[in-house]
Amino acid sequence: PSEWGRRLAAAMEGGDRKSFWSLVEATRLSPGAVWQGLLLGGWRLEQQEFYGELEVFSNVRSQNQV
Repeated sequence: PSEWGRRLAAAMEGGDRKSFWSLVEATRLSPGAVWQGLLLGGWRLEQQEFYGELEVFSNVRSQNQV
């Protein structure tokens, strides 16, 4: 799981928001591994519509520590 977190953090560098599927592409992890990494890592997730795109925002923990 710590490898998942490192890959997600690296993929999120340089941006405050990414789509779920762009993270799957960037990390080369399975969708399930990305989902678990996001849930375990304290990332903020938003989805405006039921079938809409899932957006991932910069890690909530790191923002609170600044």
